[in-house]
Amino acid sequence: MNSSPLPKIGLTQAEAEKRLASFGPNLIVVDQPSSKLNTLKKIVTDPMTFMLLVLSAIYGSLGDKVDALVSLGAIVPITLVDIILEMKANRELEALRSKLSPKTKVVRDGFVQDIDARDIVPDDIVVFEEGQSLPADGRILEAQDLSVDESSLTGESLPVAKANEQLFFCGTTV
Repeated sequence: MNSSPLPKIGLTQAEAEKRLASFGPNLIVVDQPSSKLNTLKKIVTDPMTFMLLVLSAIYGSLGDKVDALVSLGAIVPITLVDIILEMKANRELEALRSKLSPKTKVVRDGFVQDIDARDIVPDDIVVFEEGQSLPADGRILEAQDLSVDESSLTGESLPVAKANEQLFFCGTTV
């Protein structure tokens, strides 16, 4: 579990335990996906949809059935796009959650230690390895020839070169 000391000592185990108690575990909290009825309710109460419904009612009350139907028809693609986007967002969050490594290496008490990724706390020094999915957001302290695949966040097809003091993001891959 313990290996050679590093120049950066990292947190003490006692300090890490205090921070874990204070900040909680390093987890992505995913709300339960909303039901289709809740999604539909949210769409109907959307100002644009509500405006189209009112406009349709006004056209209908004035006897202009064609414009009333056209206004109602405009709601269908809006509703479909909203439902599809919400479903896609829920799938992406679940994929990100499952991609996180269960174990990671941090520097504690001056030694590299394997810990559960959920036990990472603010100011932990995380040690990366090639191919590792990054377990948290942070700032790079020391790197040589480091590139990170951020396609899960940005859609970029090529890895991004990273240097000291740059940020890295949870769920991206070294």
